[in-house]
Amino acid sequence: KKYFVNPPKDLEKWAKVASNIVRHYNQGWADGYEWNIQRWEIWNEFDGGGSWTGTTEQYCELYRRTATAIKEIAPDVMVGGPALAHRMDTLDGREFLSYCRDNDLPLDFISWHGYGSHPNQVIERIKLGLDIAKEYGFTGTETHFTEWNYVPKDEDSESILRTRDPRKSREYSDRIAGAEGAAFSGSTLAFMQDTDLDIACYYVAMGGIFRLGMFDRYMVPTKQYYAFKAFKAVAECGTRVETSGGDLSTGLGVVAGISREKQKTAVLASNFDDPESRFQLKISDLQIEGSIRCREFVVDEHHELVEIRDQLFNSGNISLTIDLPAPSVRLVLFDQ
Repeated sequence: KKYFVNPPKDLEKWAKVASNIVRHYNQGWADGYEWNIQRWEIWNEFDGGGSWTGTTEQYCELYRRTATAIKEIAPDVMVGGPALAHRMDTLDGREFLSYCRDNDLPLDFISWHGYGSHPNQVIERIKLGLDIAKEYGFTGTETHFTEWNYVPKDEDSESILRTRDPRKSREYSDRIAGAEGAAFSGSTLAFMQDTDLDIACYYVAMGGIFRLGMFDRYMVPTKQYYAFKAFKAVAECGTRVETSGGDLSTGLGVVAGISREKQKTAVLASNFDDPESRFQLKISDLQIEGSIRCREFVVDEHHELVEIRDQLFNSGNISLTIDLPAPSVRLVLFDQ
């Protein structure tokens, strides 16, 4: 149940409360803190999901007053929104962007949400939002995809909630938390790297409804957690390297990174729905001196980022066959 979803009766008072919250957490006001929180999103999903009972015009006025009030007391922080539940090209999204543009309002980042049954649906939602932001002149504004996750196809989540069928709910949540969800996240993270998106926020860390999380309600990691852990190994290399062979239409994602200082390379391959199950992984000009150790880790129905192979190579050009049936994720690490 969502509380306090009606438009505030006194917008000026609400805006003052919001700015005082910023003061409390950033400036020490009222026995507060100095946490230097830089980004403040105003409201959530005014266009759907039961989070707002007012009109678009009322939300725009709320945003105007709140964003202005926050900037008056903390001009260096970033304010943004509207955290749309739906696509940015809807009437709600367009009205909000035009309102901010025409009234010269502070809008340091634009945010929207998107869930999907396939990585290509999420990437499409991201690219569409980026295009709409540019269309309204916000070319230098940060873009934030502040909710995303996997929603299995051919399922009606609302009807499952209404009927409260425990078997259907369990099956549905197991798909999200299991190998399907892991492959969805692994591939989506790979494809996100080829967009101009600034920030993406996976929803949510600790699962509640449908176990939408990296951890279940008992804080046990789900398979989605291990997909993120695999991606972290690539991101920590520091420098992305060129890859080929990915296929957005089937959800076959590939991303790789290199750390020259540590002489380490990491490759993440994630197969959401590609019919092929065996692939050739070819590495050219691997800049590691001496013998090269290659370790492979897998996330699938039976494994949670478990090491399944460890071998040595003596060349900077490597070719190896990897099994990657859908849905699964494979992390390949090269080092000394």
